[in-house]
Amino acid sequence: MQTHILGFPSIGSHRELKFALEDFWAGKTTLSELESTAETLKQESFRIQSDAGLSYVTAGDFSLYDRMLDTMLMLGLVPRRYTCYGMTKIETYFAMARGDALRNLAALPMKKWFNTNYHYIVPEPDITFRQEPDFSKLNKDVSLALEHGYTTKAVIIGPATFLALSNPVWIKNRWELMGELAEIYAAAIRQLPAECKFIQIDEPILCTELEKEAWLSFIPTHRKIKDTAQDKKLMLTTYFGDPLLNMTPIYESGYDVIHLDMTCLKHDMKDYLSELPSHMSVSAGVVDGRNIWKTDTGRAKSTLDMLEKRLGGNRVMCASSCSLLHCPVDIRNENGLEGKLKNRMAFAVQKCCETASLPSHMAGTPDTSRLHTTRKTEITSDRSPYSIRRKIQEETLCLPPLPTTTIGSFPQTQHIRGLRSRFKSGEISGETYESGIKKEIYDNIQRQIKLGLDVLVHGEPERNDMAEYFGENLEGFCFLENGWVQSYGSRCVKPPVIYGDVKRNSPITLKWIKYAASLTDKPVKGILTGPVTIAKWSFMREDIPQEAVWEQIALALRAEALELEQAGIQIIQIDEPAFVEAMPLDKNMQEQYFDDAVRCFKLVTSALNDSTQVHTHMCYSEFERIMPHIKRLDADVISIEAGRSGMGVLDSFRRSGYESDIGAGLYDIHSSRIPTATELSGRIDRILKYIPAEQVWINPDCGLKTRGWGETLSALQNMVTAAVLMRGRLNKKDEKAIG
Repeated sequence: MQTHILGFPSIGSHRELKFALEDFWAGKTTLSELESTAETLKQESFRIQSDAGLSYVTAGDFSLYDRMLDTMLMLGLVPRRYTCYGMTKIETYFAMARGDALRNLAALPMKKWFNTNYHYIVPEPDITFRQEPDFSKLNKDVSLALEHGYTTKAVIIGPATFLALSNPVWIKNRWELMGELAEIYAAAIRQLPAECKFIQIDEPILCTELEKEAWLSFIPTHRKIKDTAQDKKLMLTTYFGDPLLNMTPIYESGYDVIHLDMTCLKHDMKDYLSELPSHMSVSAGVVDGRNIWKTDTGRAKSTLDMLEKRLGGNRVMCASSCSLLHCPVDIRNENGLEGKLKNRMAFAVQKCCETASLPSHMAGTPDTSRLHTTRKTEITSDRSPYSIRRKIQEETLCLPPLPTTTIGSFPQTQHIRGLRSRFKSGEISGETYESGIKKEIYDNIQRQIKLGLDVLVHGEPERNDMAEYFGENLEGFCFLENGWVQSYGSRCVKPPVIYGDVKRNSPITLKWIKYAASLTDKPVKGILTGPVTIAKWSFMREDIPQEAVWEQIALALRAEALELEQAGIQIIQIDEPAFVEAMPLDKNMQEQYFDDAVRCFKLVTSALNDSTQVHTHMCYSEFERIMPHIKRLDADVISIEAGRSGMGVLDSFRRSGYESDIGAGLYDIHSSRIPTATELSGRIDRILKYIPAEQVWINPDCGLKTRGWGETLSALQNMVTAAVLMRGRLNKKDEKAIG
C-alpha cells in the first residue's frame, strides 16, 4: 500500500522562515539569502518524508507567504494595479500580500481557509487583464526533489477551489473562467518534469455545496486536465469535510485517485464506493492533519483493511487527512511536557512516520482515559431587549457620535516579550514583572488620551496570544514550547492543548483592567477571548464533545465578566473571530453548531446588567451567510474587518436590518501602509452609506500587536482626525435640517 501526506509545514521547526521573511522585509538580508533559507526548508521537508518511509515526497506545497497567492502568479492572474510600477516579481508578490507603503498599494483581502485558522490571500481575477502564466516555482520545487533522488508528487490548488475562493472583477459568472483555467492547468502539467508521475490537485471546495454552474464546468475542466496528463497519475484531493454531495463530478473527472478526509466523513463508506469507477483508487486520509494526538491505529487500520477488502490493495493509499500545515513541526522540540501527555502526541514529523507505518501496523488500542464532564447549562438572563439597553448605555457612557476605539492589543515590543520571557524563566520576580506590565499599561493609556480616543483599552501587554493567555489561567490546559503553527505569512501562533475539564480558580484579567481604568475618566474596555475561539484555537482532545468544552470555558468567562462588571468596567468585549471559522462545512450540521456557539456566547453575557455594553469582534468572515446567527448573539456592538475588503461587507449588515452598533474596521492593520486622514474620512463617508451614523463606531480592523509604535500612532491619529472631521460634517447636516 502506497503512502503519502498532502503537504508539510513551510515555517521550519524553529520558525526559520518567519525570521528569514522578517529580516528580508526589514532590509537586513538579501533575496538570495531568503531563497537559500527557503531551499533548505524544502530539502528538509523532503528528507523528513523520505526518512519516514513515505512512498512519495510532496513538492509544490512550500510557500513564502501563501499558496493561493502562489497560484495567482502561476495562472498569470495578478491584478492590474500591482503591475503598474515596474516592480520585480518578489516585490509584486509581497505587495499583494502585505501592501506597499511607498507605492500606496493596499494588500489584497484575507479570509480564513475553510474552517481553519489559516488565512489565505483572496485572488482578484480580472477578465480584462492577463499576464503570462508562470510555472517556474512549481517546476523548481519538483525538480529540487527529483534532483535529490526522491519519488515526487507535485501538488497544485485546483481551479474550482481557486475560483470559488476568489473575488473576480468585471465578470458576473466566475465559472465562465473554468475553460480558460483548464488550458493553463493543462500547460502547467505538460511543463512538469517527465520524472514526476503523480500530481495532486487540491479541490477542498468539493466538501461544500457547489453552485450549479460549478458542477457544469467542473467535469469538462478536470477531464481536460486529465487528458493532458497522459502517463501521469492524477489525484483529486478533498478535505476538511464530506464530499458525498459531489461524488458524481468526482467520479466523472477521469482522475486516477480520489482522496477522502476520513476524519470528516459522516456516512457509511459504501456510499462513497458504490459507484467508484474501476480505474479509480482511494487515498484514505486516516492520520489527522489538524490535531496533535497520535492516531488511533486500531481505528485507522480497520478503515484501511475494509478498503483493501473492497477494492484490493493496489487501489488503496494511506495518507494524512489534509496538509500537515496545521500541525506543529516536531514533538522532539518539546522538553517541558509531562511525559504521559507527550507520549500521546504526534506533530508533523511524527505524523509522516505514522502514515508510512500504518499499512503494516498492528491494531492499536484507543485511548481510554477519562472523558470530559458533559452538561448543558440553561441561560438565565435579566438583560432587556437591545432598544432598552441602548438608551441606558447612552446615558451611562455619554459617548460622542462616531465613537473611536481600538480592538484591544497594542504593539508587542521586544521589551514586552523579554519581560514575559524573563518572568517565566525566573530571571525576575513577580513584583518586578507586575511593575513592568503596569508601566506598559500606563504608557498605553497616556498614548490613547493624547490621541483623543473615546473608549480606551489597556493594550494587553501581559498576553502572549488570545487563546494561550486564557489557557494559562484556566485548569485543563497544557502548553507547548515550540508548537508553532502558521496563521498567515510570517505570523505564527502556538495553540494551547485542552486535555481535561476546564475551570477558573481566580480572576484572569481583572487586576490589569482595574489598573488601567484607575488611570483615566474615560471608559476602558475589558477584553475577553470568547469560548468558541479559545477552544477552536487550541488543540482539543478528540474524545471530548466540542460543545462541552465551549460550555466549560463560557462558564469560566461568565465569572470573569461578572467580576469586571462589579469592579466598575462598563464595556466588556468578548472576541469571537473563530465564530465562522468553527462552522462545519456540512450544511446539515451548521444549525446545531450555531445553536451551541450562540448559547455559549450568551452564557458569558446573559448575567450582565443592561448598563454594561457588550462588544464582540470578528474578522475575515463571510458575514452574508451567518447574519441571523450574529443577530442572535445580541451584542451591543460588533467590530468587524472592513478596510481590507473595501467596506463591501457592510452591505450584509444593511440588508439584514442589523440594529446594534457596528465598528467597521477602517484600515488594514496587517499592512505597514499608513492611510491618510482624508482617505479615512472617505471610508467613513462610505460606511455611512450603508449604516446610520448613530450605529457607527470607528476603529481599526483588528488588534495592533503585530505593528510598530510609529505606524500605529500615525494611523490612529489619522483615524481620530477623520472621525472628528466627520462629526463636524454630521453636526452641520443636523443644523441644516433643524434650520
